[in-house]
Amino acid sequence: MILNGRGVWLVALGAVVCGLAAGCEETNPQVLFSRCRYAECEQVLRPQIPDAKHKDYALVSLQYSSAALEAGDLATAAGTIAKAEAAMNEIEGGGDTAAVVVAESLKTYRGDPYEKGMAHLYSGFLALQREDHENALAAFRRALIADQDTRTENPDQKQDFVAAHYFAGLAYHLLDENENAHVHLEQASRYTAPNAMLTLGAVSTANTFLLITSGYGPFKIASGPGGSIAAISKPPDPVTQVRLECDGSPLGDAAFLDDLLTQAAAQGLGEMDKIRIAKGVSKEVLAQVPYASLFSSAIHAEADVRVWSFLPGRLYVWAGRLEPGLHTLALRCSGPDAGQAAACDQVWFYVPVKAEKLNFLNFRLAPFRQDVTDKVLVPVTALPEKKGK
Repeated sequence: MILNGRGVWLVALGAVVCGLAAGCEETNPQVLFSRCRYAECEQVLRPQIPDAKHKDYALVSLQYSSAALEAGDLATAAGTIAKAEAAMNEIEGGGDTAAVVVAESLKTYRGDPYEKGMAHLYSGFLALQREDHENALAAFRRALIADQDTRTENPDQKQDFVAAHYFAGLAYHLLDENENAHVHLEQASRYTAPNAMLTLGAVSTANTFLLITSGYGPFKIASGPGGSIAAISKPPDPVTQVRLECDGSPLGDAAFLDDLLTQAAAQGLGEMDKIRIAKGVSKEVLAQVPYASLFSSAIHAEADVRVWSFLPGRLYVWAGRLEPGLHTLALRCSGPDAGQAAACDQVWFYVPVKAEKLNFLNFRLAPFRQDVTDKVLVPVTALPEKKGK
């Protein structure tokens, strides 16, 4: 994490050492993403995507898709996420088995349930933007299945992915299956604060849906004996409430859906984690025994701390009716520290609302996103079409 000169936390995981080198921040994707320079981050990551058989193929692809999504390159984001989804869902092979006896980081990255769930959620949202309702529903259902893979004895933690329930309900409604839509919207309401926006009535009358994300998602730090435990944490999120305005008139608050730290922390420890911890204890004991310390270096107990670090921390949705045409849309943020929250405010000019179709827009809240050298704060009509929100 980096604390900038204006006192706002930004995430630049893995870039701390590199960031000290002159000019390195211009080519480090973590730094570029944390500075909201999404198009540049996309360009840097594109040649870094490895061969599809590489153990980190899905991870790098997800990072790249995040940059493309926030840069407005929606076709690239959709195609890349689809390939990453397929890679994460492949049946485990020899490389994964080898991780039992060697470093776990040598196994193929497949993501934790919450990472898979977010990949499917984004895939579904992008399908909604293309008016591909059937594939959108399939993606949201995959997100819910991924949540069911969470290792926990609490059954509620296997079905509490609110965003997936909400958008599955919306997709069912668009397919004229309102009974199923109602069930999923009820599930969404069960696991978050009551909100009239999360009802079939609100969904059926809305013509505009905003997916709003804020902060930065969970990361992992090796801890415990021999670094065998992947401790999960998340940078503090300055935003806890988002209020919307359209052409100067209030639209109300966005509905809070999920905190990804809650989703990630529910994973708990599995059998492989217990084996790794036992190896870590053995490694530390041998390191203290004369003539045996050399053997400790051959024991690989380190936890896998790879993570989709470009994920947001919190998810919100706003749904309602806007008149067709071009609008000025403002997102006003609040949180524990008013100054830090206000730094995440955004104003978008000439936001198009179309009459002949539903409108699905994605907004990423980040500190000073609209106070950067590449000027995000411009009329969308002045940008190439693929860059428009």
